[in-house]
This record gives sequence, structure tokens and C-alpha cells, in this order.
Amino acid sequence: MKTLLLLRHGKSSWDDPELEDHERPLKPRGQKYAKRIGRWLRDSGLKIDLVLCSTAVRARETWELVAESFKKAPAVEYLDELYHCPLDRFATVLNRLPAKVRTVLLVGHNPGLEDLLAKLRGEQESFPTGALAKLTCPIKSWTEFETDLPCTLEALVRPRELQ
Repeated sequence: MKTLLLLRHGKSSWDDPELEDHERPLKPRGQKYAKRIGRWLRDSGLKIDLVLCSTAVRARETWELVAESFKKAPAVEYLDELYHCPLDRFATVLNRLPAKVRTVLLVGHNPGLEDLLAKLRGEQESFPTGALAKLTCPIKSWTEFETDLPCTLEALVRPRELQ
């Protein structure tokens, strides 16, 4: 079994109309919620082997704030292809992971993450900014991962529901 964590970046700012979408930072609420998710992950005791994060500023900031909750943050790779990643590309990204990676955290964007969550669950689920989904996938190697793989949703954490 492999564990797949999906984290949608926190609420981002539209305050500067001159900024390109890729460069938009988090709003204060997005920063606060990222810290809540970080504490939830730390308190869950889940060992994350690798983080794959979009290169967008808001995704990077989200991960950096989440990572503050760990004594030793997991290794992170920033991937351009996770910036607005379409559903069919997630399998390509995950298929490259070594078998020793048991738990991976993807930090990215909608609609891709919401589409992936729906496909793996077999039903549509609202996936708001800052939310985290924990899925268990019935595979031994990431090379077996496909976007229509029936995975089990273990948790769907919405930061507004956390203290």
C-alpha cells in the first residue's frame, strides 16, 4: 500500500493585478490555514517520504509554512509540471517515484487536484483552498499508479475546521 496526500495551496491574493498568476502569494488567511494543516500533519504522526510541489509562489509558500511544523521537514522537489497539472499528468509524475517512497505529498492546484481526488474516490468532493486529502492506494510500486485506481479516502481535512 502507498499513501498519497493531496494538498491544495492556501488562499491566494489577487491584490496586485500586475502579478502573473504563477507569482501570486498567499493571503494572510492562506498563511494561517497552511500552518494549521502543518500542525495536523505533525500531530497525525504520518511520515512523509517526499513532497512534490508546484513551482507557483502560492504553492511554495503553502509548503514552506506547512514544513515549519516538522522537526525535520521531508525532502521536497519543486516541479513546473504540477503548476495547473491536468488529471492525466499526475500518473506520469507519480510513476517516476522510487518504490522506497511510501508516502508522498503533492502540493498543487485546482481543478487538477480536485479532479484527481474525485477520480481516485469514484465520487466528486469539494476540495477548497488549503484542504488536505489522505488516500491509501492499493499498489506496491508507484509505477502501478493510475488516475482511475480505486483508492480509499482516509481523511479530508479542511483547515477552517481545525483550531
